[in-house]
Amino acid sequence: RLVRMGIPVMGHLGLTPQSYLNQGLKKQGKNDFEQEKIKNDALLLEEIGCFAIVLEHIPEFLAKDIRKKLKIPTIGIGAGTYCDGQIRVTADLLGLTEKQPPFSSPLVLGKEIFIQKLRNIFPEAHFNGHSENFEKSSFKIVNVAIPINTTKADLIDFHLDLKGIACSKGSACQSGSTKGSHVIERFKNNNNILKKYPSLRFSFSFLNTKKEIDYLMTSLLELK
Repeated sequence: RLVRMGIPVMGHLGLTPQSYLNQGLKKQGKNDFEQEKIKNDALLLEEIGCFAIVLEHIPEFLAKDIRKKLKIPTIGIGAGTYCDGQIRVTADLLGLTEKQPPFSSPLVLGKEIFIQKLRNIFPEAHFNGHSENFEKSSFKIVNVAIPINTTKADLIDFHLDLKGIACSKGSACQSGSTKGSHVIERFKNNNNILKKYPSLRFSFSFLNTKKEIDYLMTSLLELK
C-alpha cells in the first residue's frame, strides 16, 4: 500500500525489531529453512516495490547469495562484506548500547572513558551500580560522589555550568525541593566519608565525544 501511494519503502530482513523483542540479539538464518525463507522474502520485497533491503545479523554467505539474486541494493548490518552498503549504529560505535550487538564492536566507550579518567584524577570517587561491572548499571547515566572537601564543593555544578557542562545534583523526585535527591544520595550506602562528597549525575548520549570528556576532566581538576 505504501508503495502504491508513492512512498519509498526499504525492506528489513534478518534481525528485525520483532525478532529482537522475541529472541534477543540472535543471528538469523542459521538453518536451511530460515535461509530459504529470508531469500524468498527478499525476492518478494523486491517484487512489491522496495527500493532497497536491509539485511541484519545473517550469515555472510546468505547475504552474498541474496545480493546476487536481487536487482535492488542490499544494506548490511552485521551481514558481512558483500552487501552494497553498510550501517553502523552511532550508539553502538560509542559503546552506549545497553546490550552491545555481537556484530558491532564499540570504537569509543564513552561511559567507561569517563569513569577511568575520573578515577585517575580522584581515586576515592565512588560510582553507582556495580563497582566492577558497569555493564550491569545504567548505560547512559553515572552517579558519582567526588572527593572535593573545600568550599567549592557546594558550587561544583555552578562551576561546571559556567564551563558549558551540564550535570545534575537532583532527580525528578527532588523537583521543587531544596533538599538533595535521596535517589542520588542513596548509592553512598550510608558511608560517612562519602556523605561529605558532592554527588553529581552525568548523562551520556551518542553525541558525546572523547574530546568533551577530556574537557570535563580538565574542568574538574580546577576544583581539586
